[in-house]
Formats: sequence, C-alpha cells, structure tokens
Amino acid sequence: MISRIRRLLDRAVQTQFIKDASVLTGAQLLVTLLAFVQGVVVASWLGPANYGIALLIISIPSMMFGILDARTSAAAVKYLSEFKAEGSPARALAMCKLAYSLDFGIAAVVFLAVAAVAPWAQTRVVHSEGTAGLIVLFAAAYLPRALTGSSQSILTVSGNYRSMAIAQLVAKVVGLVSVLVLVWAGWGVRGVIFGRMAEITTLGVSLGVLAAGSVRKAWGGSWLGSSFDSLAGRRREIFRFLGYTELTELAQVVTKQADVVILGYFGGPTEAGYYGLARRLTGFAGTIVEPLQSVLFPRLARYWAETDFGGLSRTLRRFVFGISLPLAGAIFLAIFIVGPFIHYVVGSEFDPAAPVSRIVFGSTACWVATCWVRPLFHAMGEVRFLFGYALVLNLASLAGFLLLAESDGAAGIGWVHLVLGGIVGPLVSVRFAFHRLNQARSAPAPAKASDATPPR
Repeated sequence: MISRIRRLLDRAVQTQFIKDASVLTGAQLLVTLLAFVQGVVVASWLGPANYGIALLIISIPSMMFGILDARTSAAAVKYLSEFKAEGSPARALAMCKLAYSLDFGIAAVVFLAVAAVAPWAQTRVVHSEGTAGLIVLFAAAYLPRALTGSSQSILTVSGNYRSMAIAQLVAKVVGLVSVLVLVWAGWGVRGVIFGRMAEITTLGVSLGVLAAGSVRKAWGGSWLGSSFDSLAGRRREIFRFLGYTELTELAQVVTKQADVVILGYFGGPTEAGYYGLARRLTGFAGTIVEPLQSVLFPRLARYWAETDFGGLSRTLRRFVFGISLPLAGAIFLAIFIVGPFIHYVVGSEFDPAAPVSRIVFGSTACWVATCWVRPLFHAMGEVRFLFGYALVLNLASLAGFLLLAESDGAAGIGWVHLVLGGIVGPLVSVRFAFHRLNQARSAPAPAKASDATPPR
C-alpha cells in the first residue's frame, strides 16, 4: 500500500496538472502568508470586540451576495471547456457574455439589498452604532468584484494560470498594505473595511483586463459583441445548471456566512471575534485548495464530456493520494500547536479562541480530504444532487447554530461544522460520487450537441 501511494505521488509530480496547479498554489501560499500576517496583526491591534465588529461588517454583504450568487463561474468553466473542445468560438463568447451579465446584475441587486438592511444590521447584528454606512460602503465593492468570478473561469479554461496568480498576489499586497497602514494610522475598523475594498477592487479590475485579452486570443473577438442566439439548443441546459447551482449556493449560505451573522446576533462581536480568528487561522486551506480545484475542474469536465472514464479516474486518484490527503494530514497536525500560537503570538486576550480553533482545524482537515468531490459533481453535471445535499446539510446546520450559538458561542458553531460539514456530509457525498461514476461507466455515451453557428 505504501509503495503504491509513493508511485502515485511520483507520478502526480510529473503531470501537467501539478505544473499548472503549482503556479496558482505558489501564489496562493504567498497570499495566504500575507493574509495570515494581516489577520494576526489586525486582531492584536484591534482586540476581540473591534475585530469582531469588522468581521461582522464584512460578513453582512458577503452573506447577501451568497444568497443571490448564481455560481456563474462554475457554469462558465464547464461550458467554456465543452465549447472549447467542440471548437465553437461563437458559443464560447456568448457564454462569457451571459456569465458577466449575470454577475453584474447580481452585484447591483446585492448593493440595493444591503443598503435596505444596513440600519437594522448595525443594531441587531453588529451591535455598534454608526456602522451602517460602512456596511453599505463595503457592499459597493461588490460591483467591481463582479468581474472576478467569470474572469477567473476564462483564465482557467484558457490555461492562463500565471496571469491569474500574479493578479491575485498583487491584489493581496494592495489589501495588506492598505489595511495595515490605515489601522496603524488610527482608522481602526474603518481601516480594515477600506483596505479590504482596495483589495477586492484591484482583483476584479485586473482579472477583467486579463480575461478580455484571453478571450480575444482564444476565440477571436470580444464577448461584448457576441449574441445569446449562439447558445440556441443549449440555453435550457445552461440555465438549468445555473438554477441548481444558485439554489445550492443559497443553501450553503448558512455554513459560509450566516454562521458569523448568527453568532454576532446571539453572542455579540467578541464571540464573533474569537470565531473570526479561528477561521482566519484556517483560511490558508481555502486559498490552497481553491486553485487546485480550479485546475482540477476543467480537466474532469473534459474527461466527462469525452466519456474518458479512465483518464478521469487516474486524475482523481493522483489528486486524492498526492494532494488532498497529505494536505488534510498536515492541517490535522496543526491542532496541537494552535493553542500556544494564539497565546504567544496573537495575545492572551484571544485565549478563548483556542478551543474553537482546534475544532475548526479538524473540520477543515475533513473538508480538504474530500475537496475533489465538488469539482467532480460539477463536471458530471450533478447539480441537482448538490442542491439537495446542500439544502439538507445546511438546514440541519442552521438548526444547530440556532440551538448552540447563544449557549455555547463560537465553540457551538464549530462543533456543528465538524459533525455535519466535516464528517456526515463528506461521507454521503463521496458515497454518491462513486455510485454515479459506476452508473456512467455502464451507460452508453451521451450524444454531443453540434454547433452549426458560425463565429461572429
């Protein structure tokens, strides 16, 4: 068994997958280090209460966006990969236009919705007067942020991982410098908000410019001049995919953002500050895993479209044994050092964050071990299952949050994540993934839709 794993590791290092993923992952490691430094320094400067206030101000627009986010980036990667394989530039350009249009529309709606709830949120969630304006201001950053998702999808499908990595790193540096300088200068919570806005805006605009160049190079024109008519015959399928991914994202708001808002409502900003620090300490996992998923997804989508189950299975095995399981093991070991780190580096006033940090590290390790499942489901088009899975899991999580947030605070939220999101959910999803793959291997290959629309 050990020799087999070693062979898989050696083989994985030599694949193009690792070469592509290493570009994004290397940049994300630097981004993670900068974000880690930012989080630790800002937490120690602001203290638990003010750090929690800043986190809650950011979380409210983030939660509203999560409610409305159509996950166009997932649809864009799936269908751009298919249209690229088919040699259909007209459809690819139209798909880009559709994705950007939806993203901008959602960002505008989010801004209006946040503006409407901000006065209530400052009193009942943030528990700090004078923060309504900061909540609305941060929501405004979601307008340039609308360029981010679809642009990353285009760069991923085009294979421009280096450009994407540079843009992410530059944006993080801008955000880090802005936050630290403004907080050090005495701007406090406002400095955190303005600095994060600078980071989000820089990332959206830079990725949008890079994606525009990739679109011209890959498909010979601008998506602005494309026509939705080019998607004839596929529109229903695409909107079905978008509909289910939107419902899935809506269901997942509970575990992604609503946990912080619920904790702020019942426990106040100090408990939110403890929980926010725990999430910040484990945030490196997401910044490492997300680029790996970005590289994995289009490959799985291509293998699925070509009914190449052998290539799909080999890619999954290499990813699981060469990447996800070793990363999960490393994260699990961090449980034993997080307590002393918080005490001696962040400060003793954050010692109550140590228990919940250990729980969150355990939950994160379980998620990383099975992080390949979601890209696989998207590649297979199993968005209906993802929606049902997310709906049940997150309704159960919501019930747990409401039961435990007031009595157990941040630790209660952490235990719900570990039991439901870290153990029960992954077991169910992995079981269904293998079942679906076995079904596909024994079924006849689906017919591919042809594209007779000439490029414009």
